[in-house]
Amino acid sequence: MSTFASLWPVLLGMAVVTYLTRVGGLWIVGFAKETPRLSRGLQHLTTGVLTALVVVGLHDGDAATFVAPVAAILLMRVTGHLPVAIGAAALAAALVRAWM
Repeated sequence: MSTFASLWPVLLGMAVVTYLTRVGGLWIVGFAKETPRLSRGLQHLTTGVLTALVVVGLHDGDAATFVAPVAAILLMRVTGHLPVAIGAAALAAALVRAWM
């Protein structure tokens, strides 16, 4: 059984790597000349990464992993509120996992 003391170096290392990737990306973009094309690309970068993560999860996941994004999409279309859609996705996944 791992204790928090043995996980400290791992948590610290993950935090440092996460921080460096974020700062490093901003540092690299700072050298680029801002163009409308670059601005549009950066605006849609987060959406593209999130979509890629969801698609991989759908491919490798179980029924709950499939039901959750469907519930989120439907609730987002109906209500237009992201927190409601996220909550519905979490609830749908929990219910499917409890049922199975």
